[in-house]
Amino acid sequence: MKDVKGVVIREFETKEKKGVHLSTDEGIIEVLLPKEVNMRGVKKVALLNLKECPQIFIRHYEFVEDSLLIFYPGFLVQPEEIEFDPLFTIKYVFENVQPLTYSEREFFYALRGLKDSNRFANFTAKLPKDIRAKFSFYPYIFSSSYGFFVKDVLYFGKFPVVFQNAVNKGKVLSLITKSKSYLILNENGTFEERKLVSSDMKAITNNRNDFVLLVYDFFNALPSILLDSHPLFKNFKFVLDRKDVFIHSVERYLMEFRSARKFIRRVLEGRIEDIPTLHLYNGESDGFCIRALIKDNELDVRRGTPYVVMEKPPLNLRIFGVVKNIDFTTIEGAVDYKTVAPAFITPLKVLGTGGISVLKLRETETPLTGFLVDGKTLPPLLNGGFSSIEEALLSNPLFLIVKGGFGTGKKFVIEDFLKKHPDKKVLLFSRHFYKPLSFYFGTLVEHRIENINSTYDYIFYFDRHIEKDTMLNLAPFTSNLLIFTYDESVPFEDMIEKNRIFILDKVYGFTRELHRFVSKFYEQHTVPQVDLNEVKIINKENVDKAFIPLVNPEKVVQFVSLKGHVEFEKNKLNRVEGDFTVELVKQFLKGGVERSNIVVIVPYERQKAYIEYDMKNTGITDVLVSLPDEAVRKPIAIVNFVEETLPAIFKDKFMLAYALARGSSKVILVGAPLILKKHFSFYI
Repeated sequence: MKDVKGVVIREFETKEKKGVHLSTDEGIIEVLLPKEVNMRGVKKVALLNLKECPQIFIRHYEFVEDSLLIFYPGFLVQPEEIEFDPLFTIKYVFENVQPLTYSEREFFYALRGLKDSNRFANFTAKLPKDIRAKFSFYPYIFSSSYGFFVKDVLYFGKFPVVFQNAVNKGKVLSLITKSKSYLILNENGTFEERKLVSSDMKAITNNRNDFVLLVYDFFNALPSILLDSHPLFKNFKFVLDRKDVFIHSVERYLMEFRSARKFIRRVLEGRIEDIPTLHLYNGESDGFCIRALIKDNELDVRRGTPYVVMEKPPLNLRIFGVVKNIDFTTIEGAVDYKTVAPAFITPLKVLGTGGISVLKLRETETPLTGFLVDGKTLPPLLNGGFSSIEEALLSNPLFLIVKGGFGTGKKFVIEDFLKKHPDKKVLLFSRHFYKPLSFYFGTLVEHRIENINSTYDYIFYFDRHIEKDTMLNLAPFTSNLLIFTYDESVPFEDMIEKNRIFILDKVYGFTRELHRFVSKFYEQHTVPQVDLNEVKIINKENVDKAFIPLVNPEKVVQFVSLKGHVEFEKNKLNRVEGDFTVELVKQFLKGGVERSNIVVIVPYERQKAYIEYDMKNTGITDVLVSLPDEAVRKPIAIVNFVEETLPAIFKDKFMLAYALARGSSKVILVGAPLILKKHFSFYI
């Protein structure tokens, strides 16, 4: 019997036969298929257990009773994803939740005394020692021919073992390891052997293929799978009937899902030199934790990032885990399985858009969802409009847009509303400004759709770029969607009355002079209102003489030209700028400025870590050091440029202006002479 993988380059059918020509690593082959086998338009396939039929000019195979057809075999499906029918599974994928969890790993660790388990303590104690010794464990097994990836694999002797709630996992293991049978471990500690029969193999692969088709071609695959009797029929029919509305949201999300899953396969079967990694030095393992030194954090790995740790060759084990702590010299992480010689870390891809909630829209049909999904007209506002934003908010407006440039009080409007109406259940959602909004509003802020599990009186969607997909995904969770943004157009804006759009055009967040300065980089359609400088130097005599001109409150915008060496290629560091910035902060503090009145803004994570570390060693605490998109407004903003030319993030004039506008009374720019000359000469 023969297994082949390839790309379908031709399908043919005559009265006598039906088949395909595949382009494979071994050349072009021909496979004859029964009439009932449907390729469903898929080009990347694996055909397994084929009967070889020798011919002279072309290799020829026949698809027989025990043969299997696998769609997109390089896409690794987990057994949990075929425990349910494909429609329920794709629903779990949309929600970015795991449909089921298995417990073989917990059992094995309890059996070996590696981890305590209340659930299995009594059960494992009953097993004789000779029985315990025959159990073994593998952190994962995968097959890019069958298209399956199985974590936490338990063996008893030569047989894969599963619990009673994981029969499909046992079938998948038997299939991809060709062991022909598997064991079910019962609650009384006995085994039941199950044979893998042809009908099991067909059912598993068919279920997998249906799921994979939904992942790769959702709107074309759905009609052939969706039955009137299915519990989710109305939800999926709702989405299917509105394909033009949902296609972008669904396809973008599933593309991310495929990319994340493909990366796992690349990490598991690829060469270390072909995978982006952090090199670990002096790596050590203690139980289910690893610790190591790193030279840098070039991949910008953060706390909470899932990863795979790879052992030092010739060891080849690759183990899943999650980052617990990381800086630019050390890393600590948890692992699912003990590792002997951790040598490399590669972060796994995560879904940038979180989840999508389009299936919930049918269950929550409201005037808001009718407007967003079906284009229905919103009911007219009472009395033709409102005299204030607060009045509009309290009227349950369904949909409202508030626009305003830097410093116009968008956050103040929300904060004032929350203070006056604590009885209202409110959520703030933002992808781009999640961190600065969290600084002001704490746990009321969310940035991932799948984390929303309740309904709200109001959802404030606050972002620079307002996305139609995000609006649709927020709609099931509220009857009032309130858009807060800057100056870009908003989806559905042309479909609403003008009195549903509020423009904030008065600047209270920073002074007139700073308004003129910021406007040189990003056009402002606003009018400054503030002249009062918030910076007070009450202990001028304590400030070093060389720094007195810089801490002078009357000089609103100042430049410090420094020639520092730029280190590293991507996540960059300029120690000269960093050291000067720490000293400058120290001088402000000596002059009596409160720590809470200063923000340092830097374009790179490494520069941020360096300044924070230097401040800590100097005894300076509670001074905020932020990346540009994390920064909050303070009376004094000190901006590092780090590079000899303008950093990439500041080439976006909005982000440069946003960073400069974080200073309400005073901005000090610290950078290379070329940057100051090229971009700020108009002010010098």
